[in-house]
Amino acid sequence: MADPVSSVSGSSTNLVLSTTLPVDTVDIATLSSDEIKALSTSEFSTLTTAQLALIQPESIPGLTSAQIASMPTGSVAALTNDQVSQLTTSQLTGLKTSLLQEFKPAQLQAMKT
Repeated sequence: MADPVSSVSGSSTNLVLSTTLPVDTVDIATLSSDEIKALSTSEFSTLTTAQLALIQPESIPGLTSAQIASMPTGSVAALTNDQVSQLTTSQLTGLKTSLLQEFKPAQLQAMKT
């Protein structure tokens, strides 16, 4: 297996992010808002619902509309009410209809606050 340090080019920030995609639910909770935002759309779309539920609510507004739109089916229902309350208008408008239909009543109420 190639050494990820020697096979990846770019700044040290990109190096760390491109070699430390969280592989379990513990890692995702420790990523900063900037690290979460730096995940590519394809990386973000591979996060499990358990991993998405561990993203800190204060990191949610920093997510790009493309990241939000890439969430797989079942992801919205897994978000906590605190996370949902942090979604921005542009993020919500970027959601596919199938994802919008996943919102639970309690999550919709959380958007009001």
